[in-house]
Order: sequence, then C-alpha cells, then structure tokens
Amino acid sequence: MQDAAATPTPDPYDLLPDPVLRLDPAGRVTSANRAAAALGVMPGLSFLDCLRADDRTASEAALRLALPFDARFATLPERWWWLRPTAAACGGTVVIGADVTSRRAGERSGRRNAVEHVLTALDEIHDAFVIYDRDGRLVVCNRRFRALYGYTEEEARPGVHFRELGEIDVRRGNVIVGDGEGMEGYLERKAEYRRRLTGTFDVLLKDGRWIQTRDRRMPDGGFVSIQTEVTESRRAEAALKAAKDAAEAALRDVEAANAQLGQFAYVASHDLREPLRMVISYLDLLQRRHAGALAPEALEFMTHARDGAQRMNQLLLDLLAYSRVGRGGDAPAEVAVAQVLGAVAANLELALRESGGALVLPEAVPAVVGARPELVSLFQNLIGNALKYRHPDRPPRVEVTAEADPAAGRAVFRVADNGIGIEPRFHERIFQIFQRLHPRGRYEGTGIGLALCRRIVEHHGGTIRVESEPGAGSTFTVALPLAGPRPKRSAADELLGA
Repeated sequence: MQDAAATPTPDPYDLLPDPVLRLDPAGRVTSANRAAAALGVMPGLSFLDCLRADDRTASEAALRLALPFDARFATLPERWWWLRPTAAACGGTVVIGADVTSRRAGERSGRRNAVEHVLTALDEIHDAFVIYDRDGRLVVCNRRFRALYGYTEEEARPGVHFRELGEIDVRRGNVIVGDGEGMEGYLERKAEYRRRLTGTFDVLLKDGRWIQTRDRRMPDGGFVSIQTEVTESRRAEAALKAAKDAAEAALRDVEAANAQLGQFAYVASHDLREPLRMVISYLDLLQRRHAGALAPEALEFMTHARDGAQRMNQLLLDLLAYSRVGRGGDAPAEVAVAQVLGAVAANLELALRESGGALVLPEAVPAVVGARPELVSLFQNLIGNALKYRHPDRPPRVEVTAEADPAAGRAVFRVADNGIGIEPRFHERIFQIFQRLHPRGRYEGTGIGLALCRRIVEHHGGTIRVESEPGAGSTFTVALPLAGPRPKRSAADELLGA
C-alpha cells in the first residue's frame, strides 16, 4: 500500500479555467496553473517574454505600477487577456487573467462603426479635410480633398507624405507656383509652413481658384489640415485693393492739382497786386496834382478806374486767402473758440457800432481741433455777412450759439441773423466761388467770402449749411471736430472708415 504522504497535493489554481501565475521580484515566473501553462507560461521564463512583442512595453509599465492591463500571449496572439497584478504576501506578484477577446472585438467593432460614421460625415462637408501623422504622412482624407486636387485614391492613400502630394500638384500644374520659385521652392515653403503650423497657406489652382489651408497640431504630434476655397473673398480683396489704389491715385492727382492751383493762385495774386498798387498810386497822384486841370468827366473816369483797381486788389486779397487755406503748415491743435469769437467781435466793433447792431455770443463754448487763424476768418465772414446783408427796416442782430455733441465728436455752432434772408434755391450756390446774389452797387463784396468759409470748414473735416427764407433772416450751421477724447468707434465705423 502506497504512503499517503507521498501523493502530491494538487494546485487548487489548476481547477480554474483562467490563467494564474506567480512572479518573483525580477518578473520571472515561479509557478503557473494549467491554464497559464497552456498559454506557454512556464516557471523560469520571463513573463514579458511570454507576451507578444508589441504588447511588452505597455505591460511592463503596468506591472511596475501594479495596474490591470490588456495583453496577448505569444503562443495565442489572436486572443486578448485582461491581466491583474497583485502583490503576494510572501513577496513577488500574483497575476490573474481573463479572456476578453469578445469584449475587445465588440469595442473594436464599435470603434470601427464610429470611424465609418465620422468618415461618412467628413465626405459630406464642403471643405477638404486631411489628417497627417507626426511625420507628415496621410492618415485619412475625405472625398473633397481628392476632388479638389484631382488625386486618385492610390495617390492620396494612407501613408503618403504631403511632399509627394505637393510634387504631384506641381508636376501636373495643379497649382500655380510663384515666379522663379519652382517645385523645390514651393515644396520648401509648404514644409516651412507645416513646421510652424501658424497662420494659413494659400495656393492658386490652375483653374483660377484660391485654396486656403489651415493646419492645427494634434496632441499626438500629427496635424489636422482643413482646406477651403476662398476664391470669392480673394477676388473681393483684389477688387477692394484695386479700388483703394485707384482712389489713392486719384487723391494724389487731386492733391497735386490743388497744390499746383494753390501755388498758382498765390503767385498770381501776389504778382498781380504789384501793378495794381502802381495803378492806384498813379491815379491818386494824378488826382492830387492835376485835379484842377481836368474836366469833371475826366475826374469821374479816374474815380471809377480807382474804384475798379481797389476792387481788383480786394478780389486778389480774397483769392489769396482762399488759396492759403490748409497751407499754413501747422499741425491741427486745440482751439478755444470762445477766444476766436472774442477776437472777431473786436475786429467788427466799428461795423457793429455804425450799423447799430447787436452781437450775442454764447457763454459756454466748446473747444475744437483746427487752425486758429482760419477759424477767425470763418466766423468773421459769417458774422460780417450778417451785418452787411441786414434788413432795411430793423437794426441787425446776430446771435451765435454753440453746443458739444460728444457722441458724434462734433462741436456745432449756429450763426443766426435777422437780415434779408436767402431764397432756398440759392442755398447751395452761395457757397460757390465768385457767386453773388445782389448787384455790386447795393452790397460790396467779391463773392469769395462764403466759398472761403466752406473751404475752411471742409479743410477741418466739418460741414456747413444754411437755413433761410427771404425776409426771415438766415442761420448758418457749422460742425467742427470737437477737442478732447473722441467717442468709441463701432466695428461698422472701422470697416467703413467712418
């Protein structure tokens, strides 16, 4: 009869259908149940050597951290096992496994279905969509990408480098490369963009379409590339630039013409006044020395000639003032209009006294941005005209009001009188140079005063208009840039350049 003590004690783990094994601190197998042995796990072997080579790195990290992990054994590479390492009481590690192939297959199927849904959705979008790996090789793209550049499925296949696609583009003439750039220059420019992955990369296709590429880095080092047709916006930009260039050229021409005209007016006014002064001087001399020897008719002729010469001199002075607007050379500065109105009142004190008129000035007057001498000329012309064109049945009364409009960045001034008024059909004409509504015998003047006012106001970036009826007086409204902080501009104002 055999000794009962000699019968080996069966390993209870052999009764389990799943693998159970023990590892020493070095990671070698010290024992394995039958299920583990059936997978090629034998005592003395390195556990990691029993796994598929491409699963070992992740498994080693999980073992070191005592974290569960999925892996495949080298003897049965098509099946997945969930393996849970646990520290053993006697030292080392106990690893228990469970077959999770079916679960992994379900997950893989779900992922595959999700990927197919995503790819289907990508094929429906209007933009070209590409994913490249960290080495610049194509992972996936949609139909729009192939159609945009005329690639076959073989050409735009997974694994192809974006440089190869660029070579196809240049070789076929799909894209228009820059003058003197050539294939290498174009490819290097594209590679440099993809090294930086900032901004956009625009290309012109042979059919005239513009494509804008926007690439963005992904966490794994690869990048997503979205390519959009921007032909219409590029055309709009080109048209806008052409219009802007044309407008700037026209503005330069106008400025040059104005400069030449201003210079001509200045020279002509200055040079023409010299012979006029001589004519006036000789007429005065002739009248003083020979008045007694001349017939009354001759004296009358001399008086008319002298008056005409003086009017011509005044006309040239006014023309000179008109041509000098904006030519002072000083930068616009803050101007206290209250002081300007005070200076004008002092200049017109005699005219006010002779006409028996009244001038009412505002107490609170906003400051504006501009040139003080020109603003003195502006208000002196407006108030002087109010005194000149007074109503015969009443003494002149001129009232100046002022208000600030911070929202519009404007200071608004109104010069109102009780004079003879102006017919509405002449409201625009009076601002044109050399335009007179009344005969010279009734009202003196050269017809430049209000034209000068408009030129001054427009040079300051403002506006001027008149409201008037015959016999009911006139109100001239002037808007000038308000001094001080400007109002915030809206996005629409910025876009329109308002």
